[in-house]
Amino acid sequence: MRKFRYILFILAVALAAFFLKFSFFGNRGSETISSAKTASPDQTCEKHETLCDCGREHVDGIAERSQDRRRELSEVIEKSANDAHQFGQWMTAVKQDSELSSDAILEGVELAKVRKASMLKLMKEAPKESLELAISWADYQSLPKQVRDFVETPFSERGDFSVFPNCGGLGAGEQVQVGDSHGVSVGGVHYESTAFGRRENITTKENTPLQGIHLDGLAVVRTTPLQLLSVEDSAALKGVFPIANKDVSLDFSSGEPITSTAVIALGGGKLFYFASEAELNQTNQKLQKLDELPGPHTGAQVIFLQASGAEGEDSPPSGLNWEMLESNAQLQASSWTETKKKVFFIRVDFSDNTGESTSQATLEQVLDTAVSDSIRDMSYGKTW
Repeated sequence: MRKFRYILFILAVALAAFFLKFSFFGNRGSETISSAKTASPDQTCEKHETLCDCGREHVDGIAERSQDRRRELSEVIEKSANDAHQFGQWMTAVKQDSELSSDAILEGVELAKVRKASMLKLMKEAPKESLELAISWADYQSLPKQVRDFVETPFSERGDFSVFPNCGGLGAGEQVQVGDSHGVSVGGVHYESTAFGRRENITTKENTPLQGIHLDGLAVVRTTPLQLLSVEDSAALKGVFPIANKDVSLDFSSGEPITSTAVIALGGGKLFYFASEAELNQTNQKLQKLDELPGPHTGAQVIFLQASGAEGEDSPPSGLNWEMLESNAQLQASSWTETKKKVFFIRVDFSDNTGESTSQATLEQVLDTAVSDSIRDMSYGKTW
C-alpha cells in the first residue's frame, strides 16, 4: 500500500508540474534541458565499452532504417509527382477544348484513379509534399464531375483540429510507436489527419480556421491559418466564399488603405483582403503564436472576432486590436490550465501478475483527497 501511495504521489507531482509549466513557466523547461551539460559519447564509452558496443549497433541499425525510410519516401514522392504531371498534362489539353468528348473524360478518369492511389499514400507519409502537388481551387472547379470524384477536394472551413495520445501497438517483432494521432472535423465530417510542421506541436483547437485537402476519409491541413491565394484561385472563389472585410479597400488586419492590388487569403471559409503579402505574413505569424497557447478555445479563431470580442462582422473599420485579442487569448489559455481537472486511468492486469491492481474506490479516495490537495497546494489553489 505504501508503494501504491508513493506512485500516486509521484503522479501528483507530475500532473502539477504539467499544469504549472503552462500556467507559470511557459516553455522554459525545454531551455533548461537543452542547456544542461552532458558527457560526450567518447567519455562515456571509455567507462562502458561493452554497453557502447551494443549502443553503436543499435544506433547503426536506426541509421540504416532511417536511410531505407528516406529512400522509400523519395520513391513515393517521385511516383506521386509523375502521376500528378501526367494528370496535369491531360488538364492542360482539355482546357483548350470547348466541349469534352466521352473519350477525353474516360481518359481523365483513368489518370485520376492512378493519381489517387499515389496521392493517398503521399498524404499519409509526406503531407507537406501532398499539398504542394494538390489540385488548385480553380482547376478543381473546372473538372468534370466524373473526374472530380477521384481527386482530392480542397476545403476551407472553421472546424476542429484534434490531437489524441497514441501509445501504438505491438505486433510480432515490432517496436512500440509512441506519439500523437490527429484528426480534423469540418462540416460535420471527421477525417484522419497526418500533421506536419508547427501543427505537430500544438494542442487540440476547436472552431479554428482550417484549409487543406481531403480524400477518402484522410485530410491534410495547411500549417498557416490563412492561405495565400493565387490570382486564378482568387478569381474562382469570389462569390463562392463570403468576404471577411467590412471594406475591401482597407487592410483586414491594420485597417490601412489598400493602395495597390489587394492580396487575398482564404481562412475558415472566408476571403481576407490585405494590403500586401507582408501584412498577410505578419497576421499569420501572430495567429500561429496564439495557436501555441494551451487549450482548445484560444488560437487562430480570434480572427473571426471583432476587437470588441463580439461575433459577427469580422473586421472593424480601424483594423484588429491585436493587443486586446492577445490579452484575451492569454487569459483563456491560463483559465484552461487551471480549475478542476479530470484524470483518466486504465487499470492494467498483467498475465504474469494477475489480480486487480487497485480498486476504483481506492483510486477515487486517494486522488480526491491526498493527490488533489497536493496539486492544489503546489498550484497555489489554481488546479486540483
